[in-house]
Amino acid sequence: MKHKKIWFSLVVGSCVLWAGPNGPVDGGSIAPQATGDIHITGTQTVAEEGKCSYNEYIITGTITGTDDDTGKGQDIVQFVLWDDGTLKDEANVTVDVGETIPINVVLSFKGLYGTGAPGVGVGAPEIDGGYIDPFYPEDVNGSCPRNGITKCWVTPHITRAGGRVTFNAEIIGKAKIVALYNGNNPVKIGKRLVKLTDPDGDNIYSVTYRIPRSTLPTGPWLFDYKVRAVGNWKGDDWCPGIRVRH
Repeated sequence: MKHKKIWFSLVVGSCVLWAGPNGPVDGGSIAPQATGDIHITGTQTVAEEGKCSYNEYIITGTITGTDDDTGKGQDIVQFVLWDDGTLKDEANVTVDVGETIPINVVLSFKGLYGTGAPGVGVGAPEIDGGYIDPFYPEDVNGSCPRNGITKCWVTPHITRAGGRVTFNAEIIGKAKIVALYNGNNPVKIGKRLVKLTDPDGDNIYSVTYRIPRSTLPTGPWLFDYKVRAVGNWKGDDWCPGIRVRH
């Protein structure tokens, strides 16, 4: 679909107020000041469950600083994303006056864009032609990620008995317990289960464990370390770990 650019302007004293169908830009008080050559692309990922739908817009190209916003010879160029009168996301790029730099700005919000106004308003209002309202993103199909283990890795991926290994598991959803297993047997230090934890809340669970020197090749399960996760999903989730060399 060909994107249309619609501007509304009102002269008040020496200030030009700008607005589009989706809302004013920075309170409606920015007139084109910077220069640049930018390109806007956008997608709206539509999932069966609305909570997993989202909008993402990528702004690339170059900008040139023309206005000293800081008093130190720097131009602050604002990039905004509006939808139905609500500022959904924004970012600032600082460039020295007279300098031209490449940009790669990503603006996004969760959910589908509203229907009160056509499309969204996105771009850099300070750049002549750098803000488009309405802009229509391309619809793409999406889905909600399943809960449970999505990825596992170990460092190093091969070791010998006595070596230290860090086991990692990326998990979506609330995990009740994430533990290290050797074959079908839970790994313990004394009576304590060796668990993977996520102290910083980034959904990456990990634990560093020293492979016992007493591990002997008396059965295949002794070589097979893996991770088991139990959480708010059906059944248990497993992922492979490492095999111990002897």
